[in-house]
Amino acid sequence: MHQREPVEYLNCYSRHFSLYNPVFYFRAFIFLFLVAQTWLLYMMSAIIGFGAAVIWTGQGNYLIMNSDKQTIQRNSGVFWAMLQCR
Repeated sequence: MHQREPVEYLNCYSRHFSLYNPVFYFRAFIFLFLVAQTWLLYMMSAIIGFGAAVIWTGQGNYLIMNSDKQTIQRNSGVFWAMLQCR
């Protein structure tokens, strides 16, 4: 996949849409475990890869929108720290 595709997707659709739309891809992937068709799981895994790229791009965009030059490092650190907590 080309690296610019999630950014172009974000430019075409609203930022809110880019954060909420891929959630449906993840829900569909979980639902497909009930069906248990191998080819469907592989196909949905590829679609989730695109959805995850869109979510990451949208999150980065929100991080930048809500930060200025003084707070971008702090906000980025908090963001990455929260991702490491599992």
